[in-house]
Amino acid sequence: MIRAHFGRKAIAGSSIALFALLASGCAESATGQAGGPKDGTTSASPTDSVAEGWNERLVDAPSKPEDLIELPGTESLIVSGMSADPGNDAGGSGHLYLMGKSTFELTEIWPERKHAVELDKKLYGDCPAPPSLNVASPHGIGLEEQTDGTSRLYVVNHGGRESVEVFSLAPSPQGNVDVTWIGCELLPKGTFGNGVAPDPASDGFYVTNYFDPSDMMAGFKTAFAGDETGYVLHSTPSQGWEKVRGSEMSAPNGIAVSEDGKSIFAAGWGSRDIRKFSVDEPDAAPQVLELGFMPDNLRWTASGTLLVTGQDIDSFETFQGFRSGATAPKPGFQVMEIQPGDFTAKEIASGNSTGFTNATTVIEVNGSLLIGSVDGNKIMELTKP
Repeated sequence: MIRAHFGRKAIAGSSIALFALLASGCAESATGQAGGPKDGTTSASPTDSVAEGWNERLVDAPSKPEDLIELPGTESLIVSGMSADPGNDAGGSGHLYLMGKSTFELTEIWPERKHAVELDKKLYGDCPAPPSLNVASPHGIGLEEQTDGTSRLYVVNHGGRESVEVFSLAPSPQGNVDVTWIGCELLPKGTFGNGVAPDPASDGFYVTNYFDPSDMMAGFKTAFAGDETGYVLHSTPSQGWEKVRGSEMSAPNGIAVSEDGKSIFAAGWGSRDIRKFSVDEPDAAPQVLELGFMPDNLRWTASGTLLVTGQDIDSFETFQGFRSGATAPKPGFQVMEIQPGDFTAKEIASGNSTGFTNATTVIEVNGSLLIGSVDGNKIMELTKP
């Protein structure tokens, strides 16, 4: 039974993100979709609507700025900077940053900066201890605003353990943010988290399980074939972990939840589609929106639409070439806007900018678009002329 909880407002429902094993996040632009349900399937064509033009600018960012989200009550964003090799503690730690929306000034806020530790035993009583800071590996992030003016930040973590780490963020009068770690949920054995989204109808959250991490290359190969590798998980304090019925997908990546908590949107990275699940009708087949690229994170706009971007790589062999350095990633980006009601989409921006590859997240900020990446140390800013 899910307990109703009306004391907060969900700000974002996705994250994350293509798992960059390492050095690349990849996507396939194959013309046919292998596997996946066909009932309720629609198509989002790049020719539906293309923006007439944007001003492009690359801005300095942390290494691998994979996920981005706005922090309510501030002029800042939270940026997830992935570690060099997620899932491998020898790869060092990743970081969370505060970034100015207009200045793009960066401030590291976790794990190196001093922060408070106050375990919320009511919500996270099974959490054994805070994470190991020297191997922290943030990936997808999700955030919700609380009634007291703070925000709760959910962070998929691969460092030292597979988990969702939870923080309370309190904006300070000086424009910074006070960070308090309040708990965690350890992911079930044999799962690898990617995106995370708060559940507006409970004290819980949803996480995409990308694949079984025991053989990652086999998981990626299966994903490039469009076959099922994982599913969506739901966690609540009262019920613990539960698999969302019928949510088996090919490399489930970004995730978003409607404001009323009745619809779940998940990105099928391997099957190149977005799927819409009904919480009230768990036995109903999901609606499927096919895309021409492997979609990554999902982000809500102020007008209630969803933005998605992703990567464009044509095969598992090319993916392996990226990892080995034998093949250079394809430059550019593509941004689609999804209408959640009728579940249609159109392209609103695209480009082939040199110096920007493997897009992961796109968010709308003051009429502009900011696009994160799993490569390099740049964020793409798009503004209207």
